[in-house]
Amino acid sequence: MKTIDVIDNYFEHYKLIKFDDANDKMAIELYHTWYDAALELFSVHFQSKDKFYDKFISVDNSGNGFALHHNFNAIRSAYIVLSNRLKSKEHNVPQEALEGIFTTGCVWDAWAFVSELVRNATQRIILIDNYVDDSVLSLFSKRAPMVSAMIYTRYNKQLQTDITKHNEQYPAIVFFQLSHKNHDRFLIIDDKMYLLGASLKDIGKSLSTIIEMHIKPEVILDLIKK
Repeated sequence: MKTIDVIDNYFEHYKLIKFDDANDKMAIELYHTWYDAALELFSVHFQSKDKFYDKFISVDNSGNGFALHHNFNAIRSAYIVLSNRLKSKEHNVPQEALEGIFTTGCVWDAWAFVSELVRNATQRIILIDNYVDDSVLSLFSKRAPMVSAMIYTRYNKQLQTDITKHNEQYPAIVFFQLSHKNHDRFLIIDDKMYLLGASLKDIGKSLSTIIEMHIKPEVILDLIKK
C-alpha cells in the first residue's frame, strides 16, 4: 500500500490538471489513479463517522471531464485534512502541528481549508485581523444563513464601503475598529479559536499555518476590547 507522502506527490501533480475536456483520457486516468490510491489508504485509517472521510468517499466519480473537475474541487479540502492527519501518524508528529500547514503557493488549498471551517460554523464567525479586503467578505458569504459574522480590523475607507455594499444585499457582517496595538490574527468558529500565521486574505501565498488553540475565544475577545 502506498504511503500518504507518495499519494501527496500524486496530488501535487494531478491538482494542476484541467478536467475541461471530455475526451482527455489521460487526465481522467491520472485523476482516478490519485483518487483510488487515496481511498485505499484512507479506508484503513478512517471510519464513516469522520465527516471529512465521508465527504471524500461520497463524491460521484462517474461522468465526463467537466464533472470530474467539479468533483475534484469538491473534495480538496477533505483530502487536505485527511492527508495531514496521516502524515502526523507516519512521521510521529502531533496532529495539531500539521493539520493547517500550507506551503508557499498553496493559495487554493488554504482557501479551501478555511472555507470548510466557515461552512461548518453553526453559531458565529469572528475574524481578528489587521488587514482585510473584499475577498474575506466573499469567504464569509459561504456561512449558513443563521450564523453571525464579525470582523475586528483596522479602518480603511474602501473596506467600509465594501462592507456597506455587501450588507445591502447579504446577511450583515458587523465591523469593529481594531486597536493598532494588536498584532496576531485569529479566527473564531463557534467556540473554537484558530491562530492564523498570515492575514486571511493572504493565507497560502507563503508558508502559512492555521492552528487550533485550546483556549476559550472570550479570552482573546476580552483582551482586544481593553
